[in-house]
This record gives sequence, C-alpha cells and structure tokens, in this order.
Amino acid sequence: MLHCFSFTSGGSSALPTVANQPSALQDEITPRSDLQSPTANLTKLYSLAVESSSYREIQTKIQVVENWEYTEINNDQQQQLLIDEILQPNRGCVEEALRDAKRNVFKDLASAYFNYSEETCHLLLHLLLKVFYARSFYGPISDLVDVLPSDLEFLSQSQCDWAFDIFAQFDSNDNPFPCTGSHSLVGMQRCFSQIKQQVDHHQSKSHSRSRICFGRRSISSSAVCPVGPAVGIATAAVAIAAHALITLVSFSFPVCLPSKLTNREIALMAQLDAASKCVYVLRDLETIDRLVDLLYTAVENDKFRARFVLTRGKDKHPIYEVVKKLRETHVNVVHQLADLEVHICLCFDAINSARSLLLEELHQ
Repeated sequence: MLHCFSFTSGGSSALPTVANQPSALQDEITPRSDLQSPTANLTKLYSLAVESSSYREIQTKIQVVENWEYTEINNDQQQQLLIDEILQPNRGCVEEALRDAKRNVFKDLASAYFNYSEETCHLLLHLLLKVFYARSFYGPISDLVDVLPSDLEFLSQSQCDWAFDIFAQFDSNDNPFPCTGSHSLVGMQRCFSQIKQQVDHHQSKSHSRSRICFGRRSISSSAVCPVGPAVGIATAAVAIAAHALITLVSFSFPVCLPSKLTNREIALMAQLDAASKCVYVLRDLETIDRLVDLLYTAVENDKFRARFVLTRGKDKHPIYEVVKKLRETHVNVVHQLADLEVHICLCFDAINSARSLLLEELHQ
C-alpha cells in the first residue's frame, strides 16, 4: 500500500519595482491557435474540454461556492456535501468496488488514487473559494482603475481621499493565496508522483516479462529455419521436415500460450496502463500551482503599492502613479483569476474521468 506524507496549507520608501507579471496568462498555460503542430493540437483539446458537458456540469455545481461566506468553507459537512456532488464516481461506489475486487498491485494503486483524488478535490474547493474572495476585495480596485482620470491635472482631492480609503481597505485584507511551496497542493503533487513511480515500476516489470515471452517465441521460431533447406534434398526429407516442424511447434510455442498466470499478467498490464493515464492529473496540478504562485505575487505587489500610498498620505502624485501602474497590471490579475477557476474545473473533470476509468478496470 502506498504511503504519503501529511501536508498542511499554509517595505521601501520609493515606488516599488515589483516582480514582472506576464502580459497574458495564456502565454503560460492556455494553448494558442497560432502555434504550430503538435502544440496547436492543444488548442483544440482545450476547447473541447471547456465545452464538454461534464465540464459545464461541474462549473454549474461550483457556482454555489461563490455565494458562500469566506469562513463557510470550514463547515466540513457542507463541504463534503458539495464534494459528493462534484466527485464522480463518489466514495460509496468506490468503496463497494474496492471491497469486491481481488487484492493485487492495481487495487492498491487504485485505492491510493481514490483517496488522494478526493483529498485533492477538497483542496481545490478551498482554492476556488480563495478565487471568489480575491475577486470580492479586488472589486474596489477595479472601480478605482475605471473611474480615476488618467491625467494628473484632472485628479481631484475628493478622488484622492476615496482612493486612499480603498488602498487602506485593500491592504487590510490578507493575501488569500499561499506563497510558493507552502500549500497542500504541493503535497498532493508528491503523492501523485509516488503513484506514478509505482505505476512506472510495475509497468516496467510487466513489459520485461512480455519481452522475455516474445524472446522465447523468437528462439523457438528460429529453430524452424534449418528445416527449409531439407525441402530441396529429397521428397522424403520434406515429410521428415514437416514432422519435425509439427513436433517443434507443439513443444515450443505452448511456453508462451496464455496460461492462468499469463492471463493475470495481461490483465494487470491493462490495469496498469489505465493507472498510467490517471496520473496525468499531475499536469493539471502543476498548472494550478503555477497560477497560484502568479496570483500570490500579484497580490503581494498590489498590497505593496497600496502601502506605498498609505505611507505618503493623500497626496495626489503617489496616488496617480500607483493607479497608473495598476492600469497596466490589473487586467493580468483579472485574467489569472479567471484562468485559475477554469483550470480548477478542468482538474475536477480530469479527476472524475480517471476515477471512472479505474472503477471500470476494478470491475473487469
């Protein structure tokens, strides 16, 4: 049985030069239609994924989270009810299938995957709430960027007072996103990596056995070759050669014909192949991890800008400069929040597909 570690979630006097943000998050994780094949194929796959009925169904279910209070996610019962709706096949179906399945390597791997995937869904739900929370406290910043004039000459003192209050409120909010490497998704990536290593190991062993088997077939078949020249020697030799061939085939090939053990190995290879497809969820988690890192940095940068204004009072010059900078960067934050929500839903969908595939193999 696989085991995994337990993981828990987790100034300047001048206008700061903050970490560079990408001009568009799509450059990082969203396929682009102008890329060449095979990367261009990702565009079609991405479009198909977000247009699928399963994705839309998940998206509809998670919209209820947007109306939750920020602390409401800590209600374990409410959270589990929503997970039961999102996660398919659910825990009951999985437990029944595992109970009836014969014990082997695949069952242990599948059991670990089911446990890790359910825990991952809980973490994704927490992260989704952080997305909605971030949107709520960025709302006044969006208003500020839209309303304040782009020309310093037209910036009034009342507008500066309003901007100062917004920056004070913004700075009082905690960054909802965890810093790099401190959140629980990193731990889940390691858990899924352990499953991948186990799958790769057992697949390698199974493929080695199959190569040995085919090697025996080749050796047995090559022994037939000397029989061919006997055909040209004499008619009698043909009969002898034919008899020898029949004897050779009957004694050599059964070594590789399916036996009970070989059938089990063939079935296990199919199961391991299914398991190898399921660990592709690692890519979704890696993408989400990168998005979280980008958003953590973006929020920290914006909070730093807000503090820059607060340390200088309600003077219009620092307010104007900060708002000017926000006009350049705020659109990236909006896009990143949208992309994170999309990829959380895609990850839910990928997990469900993998769970369905594993459950189907357990029933074989």
